[in-house]
Amino acid sequence: MKTFYPRVPLIVLFFISGCFGGRVKTHYDHESNFRTYRTFDWLPVPKDKFEYLTDQTRLLLHIDAHVKETVKAELARKGIRRSRENPDFLIAYHTGEHDKLKIQDWGYAYARSSRYWGGRDDIEVTYYRQGTLILDFIDPKTKVLSWRGSVTKTVERGQPDEEDVRRRIRNAVKKILEKFPPRNPQE
Repeated sequence: MKTFYPRVPLIVLFFISGCFGGRVKTHYDHESNFRTYRTFDWLPVPKDKFEYLTDQTRLLLHIDAHVKETVKAELARKGIRRSRENPDFLIAYHTGEHDKLKIQDWGYAYARSSRYWGGRDDIEVTYYRQGTLILDFIDPKTKVLSWRGSVTKTVERGQPDEEDVRRRIRNAVKKILEKFPPRNPQE
């Protein structure tokens, strides 16, 4: 039997972190004509993605619904609507998180005569987790990526309420989609 281990902490911590204040990046195919994009649909996910409904997978479904409703609303503001019949592009989203290590060499240390001296103090080591939300826009005919937007932010721990999670998802998606369509796609 196939076992499914959802990465709930990954997704939950990412949205808890307030990722909307993070760094946004975009990449796109310069040959794509984004002015013709008027309809979209979601790229189908494997049927067994949410096969085992535990409390964690129920939470994944809940967050999945928030992401999808927010993307749909933001694209509607740009005149793009969802259509399951012959969409102009497909959307997939991904989340991820990983451990990071930051080493900062300040280039100085406390003097030996200082009460703070305890050896070399000029190097600071910080461990943290970083979360990412990615939106991919895919050509439905060629299955080639035409546009990618992502936001990355340090993950903070906490226990938010549902409205806080919704607000953070909304802000992250809004921040990414501010960059779509590209300003000068033919450059």
